[in-house]
This record gives sequence, C-alpha cells and structure tokens, in this order.
Amino acid sequence: DWIIQGTETIDNQKMLQRGNIYVRSGATLLVKDSELAIERGSTPTIHVYIFVDSGGTLIIDNSKVYPGTNDGGLTCVWNRGRTTLTNSPTSIHYFDMSDGATLTMENSSMIYEIGGLLQVAGGNTRVANSTLGALALSVPAGAHLIATGLESGTQFDHWQVQDLIPEANYQLTFEDVKLLEDFVGEYEHGPYERGWIFFLHPDSHVRLSDSELRKVFIDLRGDTADFKNLTVEAPSSLAYRDIVLEDVSVSGEWG
Repeated sequence: DWIIQGTETIDNQKMLQRGNIYVRSGATLLVKDSELAIERGSTPTIHVYIFVDSGGTLIIDNSKVYPGTNDGGLTCVWNRGRTTLTNSPTSIHYFDMSDGATLTMENSSMIYEIGGLLQVAGGNTRVANSTLGALALSVPAGAHLIATGLESGTQFDHWQVQDLIPEANYQLTFEDVKLLEDFVGEYEHGPYERGWIFFLHPDSHVRLSDSELRKVFIDLRGDTADFKNLTVEAPSSLAYRDIVLEDVSVSGEWG
C-alpha cells in the first residue's frame, strides 16, 4: 500500500501500483499527463482502492487510471475528501461519494468492461461533458422517489438529483452526461455495473414503475418481510412499507 501524507505528483509517467493508495487528510495526490495502473491479487473481481480521506485531495488531469494487467482487480475510488477528474478517460469500476466529499468531473469517462459506477450517498458532485457506466442513488429516510419509464442508456442534458428525489440530502448535477446502456444479452446477471441502481431506505416513499434497473437494494432494519417472485430480466413487483415497485425489470440482482 502507498500511504500519502504530504504532496505526491505523478507527472508524465507510466506507473504500476501494487496495492491500495491512501490519501490522508491534508495530503494531495496529483496524477498529470500520466498513466496509473493499480492491481492487487489474482482474482479478477477483487477491489483495489484509492481512499481519499476527509481533507485529502485527489487530482486526475489528462491521465488514464485503470487496472493492472498482471494481477487483476477492479480500480475503485472511495472519496471522503475532494476529487477532480479532468480530460481523463479512466477505467474506474466504482467511485463512492460519501458525506462531505466533493467531486468535479469534466470531459472525462468512467467506464470499465464490467463497470464504471458512480455511487452517490452524500456530498457535492458535478459531472459535465462526460460518460458513466452506471449511476447508483441513495433515497434517504423521508425522501420521495416517483418515476416511471427509467431506462439505461440515458442522456442527461441539464439535470440535478432533486429532479428525481426532491428531498435528497446531497448535491448531484449533470450537464451533457451519458449513462451507458445495460449489459442485457451480453453478460449474465451478477456483480456488474451498468444503468440505474437504487439504495432505498426502509422509511423512504417510493413509487417506481415500468423501468429498467440494474439493481435494487432495500436495507431491512430490525424488521421481517416476505418477498416473492423477484426475478431478473423480467417485470417484477413488490410492496414494502411505503415502497412500491410495479413492473420493474432488474437485470443484475436484487440486493
């Protein structure tokens, strides 16, 4: 692992990192005009992370970030600090936005052959002129999600998360952003990331119908529930508390 506590710069280099990268509070990692490959272990689905602590900064400028080819892995970023991604075609499989974090992504891509997921549960995210493989949104307690006809392969011209989840307690804005189509017919269901994903708090208020999703997660807390006939790649319906899904096709898995 590489633990960064000051300022480190990868400038006009091609670098292979075998292990996680930790950008500590007050530290900065700048990747400029470079290629950064990250790997760990021989399992192709093992996750290898850049952890950006609160108060830490990650800057990726005109660079490629992707998994190494020798020892496998999925390149991921867990962002609790500040990240900027500019003019960079990356193969990041999974990017997590936590409370207090910021992300600015411009003229870039986040696409891997089985992923490219931007997962937002907090913070402030702005994406412009870019392409994502998948989008995962948290629907917090008390928030409403009312939608019909959601499809993968969506083009967002001018959009913010409050257009879909008015009470979302985080900021997310898209300007000219493409969300890639799902893997239907290409991969079997499983741990792949494309299209729409939702994390539904049990006390949220949801009416979602006639939509194509990759995954749906409902966190059951101290409760007992019965779910039946939840299939993949076929319309399914469920009702739990004030969460109602009707004729929703899940292509990946029910979380």
